[in-house]
Amino acid sequence: VCPVVPRVPVSGWGLPSACACVGAALVMPGKFRQGEPLAKLIESERVTITDAVPTIWMDLLRYADEHKPDLSSLRIVFTGGEPLPYAQAAQFAELTGVTILQFYGSNETGVLSATTVKDSLHHRLRTAGQIVPEMQVRLFDGDDDVTESGRGQPVCRGPALSLGYLGGTDHDKLLYREAVNPSHRHVKSTDESPVRYNAFDRDLQMWVAACLFIGLEDTYQLLRGQMTDEQAEGFY
Repeated sequence: VCPVVPRVPVSGWGLPSACACVGAALVMPGKFRQGEPLAKLIESERVTITDAVPTIWMDLLRYADEHKPDLSSLRIVFTGGEPLPYAQAAQFAELTGVTILQFYGSNETGVLSATTVKDSLHHRLRTAGQIVPEMQVRLFDGDDDVTESGRGQPVCRGPALSLGYLGGTDHDKLLYREAVNPSHRHVKSTDESPVRYNAFDRDLQMWVAACLFIGLEDTYQLLRGQMTDEQAEGFY
């Protein structure tokens, strides 16, 4: 799996998390995202799933049309952020045999809607798909709720919704703290505790993370046997 633009939520959070859950290899393109180096990376690493904005795909298509690299490993390409030119996208799909899936969302909301592999080519390239079931969406025209009309500015709420910005206003900081608290509220410390627990103490949380890592490492080796130094480094 190759997240080509790692600073957007799907690439930076969604794909890496999914890879960790299913055990897929994560291929990082670094700073070279032009058509040529990207094509060579896909070809050499046999990338099957990737994502990027349409501008990058158009450059990859141009290079592939001229130089004919082997992109046959590609199965799924996610794209969003701007409208996808239909003719060029259909050409790219025909050239590589890939299924192109469009989605719509933002940094603050996560994915709001998406197409699926079951959708027709026309639906996948002409629309942003259906609303994700976990998202609650209304449509507005200014202050007027026009949801019933089917057209308007989307406003949404869901599990990936950002409550505020870290380091932002005092209100944002309060929202961030309230979002963090449920994960730590069950951890208690008293006046007799050797360490006073604080969810926002970076040194303490690094120590907690180290303990969790050692526990996971021990569990892995109990189940699968002793790791080599190289395996241990990769696991870390």
